[in-house]
Amino acid sequence: MNIRVLVVEVKYQDQIGHIRAVEGWSACRRDELIWLKGPLDNKHNQVLIDSLPILASYKLNGQNRLFPDGKLTPVALLNAMEWKTLPEFMPLEMPVSAIPAQQTPLMPVNLVRNQNPQPAYALQTNFMAWKKYVDGAPQIRLQHLKFVVSTAQEVFIIGDPLPPIPGKSFWLNGSLLVSAGYNFDPPFLASLLNQKLKPITPSYILFNKNGKQNSIAIDLFKPADRAVVRQVSF
Repeated sequence: MNIRVLVVEVKYQDQIGHIRAVEGWSACRRDELIWLKGPLDNKHNQVLIDSLPILASYKLNGQNRLFPDGKLTPVALLNAMEWKTLPEFMPLEMPVSAIPAQQTPLMPVNLVRNQNPQPAYALQTNFMAWKKYVDGAPQIRLQHLKFVVSTAQEVFIIGDPLPPIPGKSFWLNGSLLVSAGYNFDPPFLASLLNQKLKPITPSYILFNKNGKQNSIAIDLFKPADRAVVRQVSF
């Protein structure tokens, strides 16, 4: 028995995207469950498989009998299903978006040097630097990242840890992304801004150190899937 079968609830479908590039896996949906089938040995990608919110896990023998992990007695037969490879099951969406250019300030603000810098949450860089990093990074370093690309070939990346590539970093305060090393003057202005600046579409609002601002809808950010990045074109 060298085939593993996993069952995941549909509400966790997005997390299956983390194993999209792992070879040998296929999926199908039955009602509110997603069934996954793939090899027992996934080498360095095993940690990605094990990170899924698994509802049930089985080994599959040559007669399509399902054996719960650690058990010698089968509990069921695997029904005939229309299996699709993971790339077919979860088709890619192109993440290139028309991110607004720097706008007239939504509210006049002043940023000053922060005496207590906060950890970075977002990175603005160029697409080629991002693509080079993604091409060489292990999948485990990408699974906690999301990104959006503008038509001007700028990339905004969010997550932890951020990739070690050149760019401008921002820290997160509510829905506000503030230039790293800076804070609002006075600091309590952040609380006021979070209350006042509530766009119809949930968005991050970027504040550069020069006070200029723009916003990016949160739903534009896509998982840092290597295959998605390779499909980006301008």
